[in-house]
Amino acid sequence: MLLRTSGSPRFLVVFVCMALAFSARTAFAETLPPEAEQLVLSYPGTRVHVDGGRVRAIYGRPMAAAATPEQSAQLWWERHAEAFGVSEPDLRATGSRWLGKTDERTVFGYRQYLDGLPVEGGNVRLLVRNGLGSFVVYVGAKLASAPAGGFQPDVIDGAAALEIIRAMSSYDTLIEWSEPELVVFNGAANDGPGPAVRAWRFTGSEGGPTSEVKYTFFVDAATGEPVYVRDDIFHVDVVGHVGGKGSPGTLPDVFYNLPVELDLPEIEVRIVGGAADYTDRGGDFVLANGGVDPVNVETSVVEGLWAKIQNAVGAELEAQIQVTPPGPANLLLNMTPTEFTTSQINGFVHTTNTHNFFKDRQPQFTGLDIQMLIVVNDDHDCDAMFNGDSILFRRAGSSGQFSCPNTCYSTVIAHEYGHFVHNAFGLGDGSFSEGYADAIALLHLDTPILGADFLGPGLSVRDYTEDCEDYQYPCTEALPACGTEGHENNTGHACGKLLAGIWWDIKLNAQAWLGPETGLEQARQLFTDWTGISNGGDGLNSATPLTVIEVLTVDDDNGDLGDATPHAPLICAAFAAHGLDCPSFDAGQVPNGSSVPGPQLAIGRTSMGQLNLSWGTSCLGGNADYAVYEGPIGEFARHEPILCSTTGATTASITPASGDRYYLVVPLSSSREGSYGTASDGTQRRTGLSTCFAQSVAVCR
Repeated sequence: MLLRTSGSPRFLVVFVCMALAFSARTAFAETLPPEAEQLVLSYPGTRVHVDGGRVRAIYGRPMAAAATPEQSAQLWWERHAEAFGVSEPDLRATGSRWLGKTDERTVFGYRQYLDGLPVEGGNVRLLVRNGLGSFVVYVGAKLASAPAGGFQPDVIDGAAALEIIRAMSSYDTLIEWSEPELVVFNGAANDGPGPAVRAWRFTGSEGGPTSEVKYTFFVDAATGEPVYVRDDIFHVDVVGHVGGKGSPGTLPDVFYNLPVELDLPEIEVRIVGGAADYTDRGGDFVLANGGVDPVNVETSVVEGLWAKIQNAVGAELEAQIQVTPPGPANLLLNMTPTEFTTSQINGFVHTTNTHNFFKDRQPQFTGLDIQMLIVVNDDHDCDAMFNGDSILFRRAGSSGQFSCPNTCYSTVIAHEYGHFVHNAFGLGDGSFSEGYADAIALLHLDTPILGADFLGPGLSVRDYTEDCEDYQYPCTEALPACGTEGHENNTGHACGKLLAGIWWDIKLNAQAWLGPETGLEQARQLFTDWTGISNGGDGLNSATPLTVIEVLTVDDDNGDLGDATPHAPLICAAFAAHGLDCPSFDAGQVPNGSSVPGPQLAIGRTSMGQLNLSWGTSCLGGNADYAVYEGPIGEFARHEPILCSTTGATTASITPASGDRYYLVVPLSSSREGSYGTASDGTQRRTGLSTCFAQSVAVCR
């Protein structure tokens, strides 16, 4: 298409250029299993993520198309079961559900078995996109292989394995033991995969819901040697935690943040001797009742749908009122606040709300739908923990130089509940668990501060404001305390800031792009969607290159990562800020007046002799930038870049070179440029003397 100017001895020829794209090729440092190589040949452009010599994910192009999600998943396994390099894997379905709120995507879960035994951490996630038919878009797995020659024979039974651990002085305080179960152990979360062994797995704790010590043990069944001990207690930072009863906002129960009346969501209310039901999210309820005689209505914080409060220093809060139907029967708990009563309200409200934060966005996931025991006001200094089946919070106290409030409040509660969430998905321990739990709190409560005033006024546990969340991949050590942080975090907690910082940046980028409310909800939905296919981190690295792939996969809307994803620019910018790059994307086209709709390239002159160029956006949503090329008319392969970025703008002001010139506008992805336009015969125009990036052109969608 030619666009000419008049009133000048020169004329301008402007080619409307198009196309941005992702590279569909992936280079592998390691040799792929033959079945994976065949899969890549079957679906050109498919990508394989290899980590430590093992295939961890297969993604990037639609695979195994079928009529239904179930048929697509089955077809993929029938054709490609050995693509992860494990011969005839024994994978047993653990269930399927929608990913998100609609049936556009279905995630299938599987558990690996070896030698007839469950593999610890042997989780597989397969994601199917639904529409006009169904197709697989992602399969991620941590699979184990049997040793060459098979497993060694067992020489000890479960009872003997248990006695080996009980005889160790390190664990002589443990009094409550689970029944040993034979499993296949394939390496610890922080160490990566190791040689697979048959092992006895069991837990030991000091007993009761307030136990501060709980371990899971793995003892080699062939040698009797302990192969791994996992600490099952998850703590909120080293020296402090905050809590408060009915405390507004994200601050603890302190004199400058006095309790206010909060709605109690989903707490059971009953007529004594009559009907019972739960309040709604706003605390309102309706109870069926026959007759008009006065009735007694009661409630207690031990009767929540998702939370049960246990007070370590006295009775749990309850209330009763007599009313004549229809009422209203307005019950108010904790009318005279104290530290030990306010913590009960805080624990109830924030546990319930954090459950709902996740459940609202993943309604088919039922792993969180239990009544969580919340123990408050325990007699210990500055701590809180999730211990596998309950959450424990401490009364106000001190630790070293710090004085801390009651630790049962807002972000601390959300963080501890976050440990329950990642446990429910089998996502392991280590730095990933801490970063994930922080991310739950930050996104749910929309705050960059974890544990505000936990170590005293103005002193937090972790700070994710702009200057304080610059942890980079790979993470090897803790950085000094930053901003409001009252102390330097230990390395495991500190490296969790890599993952949580990425998610906070995704939220900020989404809000800048989509607006405050829409952007926040987009980040929250993306986070919970990603949880459904994530396989966790790697050692101290709470986020890895695979995390990038996982997030892009759940953001994708057509099964083709080559043409980017709807929110790829904001996602990739967040990961890049922490040292993790997105895979290369193709680039699309700008409007051309025919196949690509939208405002075509237009020019105008200024009184100062400059040219103002404007054009429509690329046909691919993942293309966030543009390059502008200039060349002499009559020599249409001699264009050179005059702008390699417009910083996302679809306008540019330039000073033209002398002579008759033509201009091309080319969309850009993160590392590729798209089409330079098409010739009259429909073929792509050639690149010029130099380019801003390598070219990779995608088909518009």
